[in-house]
Formats: sequence, C-alpha cells, structure tokens
Amino acid sequence: MIKKRFFKTKDNVEVTFATSVPAEVEGVSLLSDAFGWAPEPMRLVGTTWKTRVRLPLDQRFQFRYLASGGWWLNDDAADDYEADEHGTVNSVVNTFRPQ
Repeated sequence: MIKKRFFKTKDNVEVTFATSVPAEVEGVSLLSDAFGWAPEPMRLVGTTWKTRVRLPLDQRFQFRYLASGGWWLNDDAADDYEADEHGTVNSVVNTFRPQ
C-alpha cells in the first residue's frame, strides 16, 4: 500500500509505504533509489510493516521491500513497475501532484 500526502507550500511529498508479510518475518526494510538503495527500516503496526518518508515533488522513484531472510517484495499498489539491471522488476512510486 502506498499513501501520498501533498503539501500546498512544500516541494516534497510525504509517502507512507506499507506491506503485509507472513507472521514469521522478523523485519522489513524499504529500499529505494531515492536514498541510494540504503535500507530504511519499517516498523510493525498490527500486522502491517510501515514507514513514512519525504520524497521530492514531481519525480519517479524505484523501490522494493526486503524482508528478513532475503525475501524481496514488490508493492501491488505501485504506480508502475520497471525492469532493473539485475533482471528483476522494481516497484515505482511517482510524486507528481494530482491535476
């Protein structure tokens, strides 16, 4: 799940990323080209792993979730999907302001 919050006077967008995984997973991180593919730890809220980040307005960013045990996940609610140089597909979120 992806939720976006646009601000009238700011040049960034607050994006909440959320994913559900099997109960035995001990941790999930968000990885994105927005922050150099460095893992952004997510927190468990009920049965959903979540994190909130600020991203620059009017851009596209690739991302994936990485669960403990090396399990990579895409987001079913992504704005798009894009093949990468590793032969896999990444989720894409865009931060273009709705018209």
